[in-house]
Amino acid sequence: MSPFLIILAIGAGAYLLTMKNTVQAAKNLKYKIQKVQIRKFNLLNPIQVRCVVTFTNLEKLPIIIQQVFLTAYLSFETKNGQPVWSRFAELNGDKGYTIPANKTTDVNFDVEVRWRDLGSNLLKMLQGVVTGGGVKLPTKALVKGQIKAEGFTIQINEQVPFGQ
Repeated sequence: MSPFLIILAIGAGAYLLTMKNTVQAAKNLKYKIQKVQIRKFNLLNPIQVRCVVTFTNLEKLPIIIQQVFLTAYLSFETKNGQPVWSRFAELNGDKGYTIPANKTTDVNFDVEVRWRDLGSNLLKMLQGVVTGGGVKLPTKALVKGQIKAEGFTIQINEQVPFGQ
């Protein structure tokens, strides 16, 4: 057998083993989006928003979260009994988060939202101030997007608690 075929066979075997381990890691990384919350809220500065995600790594090795692309939506009204979602915040980053082996870890994804970027959401939030009821905030948020780890991507689309 030629050396080229031996190297090719070893490379193919290593690739298949890596793919098997990646699929296993994807199955063994559990997540739960705990909440989207406002950390700081005043009229003079951007709103500070946090999305808290709990990861549980059932693997014997750490898993690295490489990139996060999440969009949070809020609903101030319903139509035919269903929430009408409006984009509120983009929570994107490529900082890199290590989820230790056999551990559960909370990861906070933070972003500042400028008042001018809130658009129609700003009017809906401040509507209660004008009528004397205070700032109107929903109790739920919709989070969509994806979380990329080494070798696999987790698709996100779920409703979570929203608050301060």
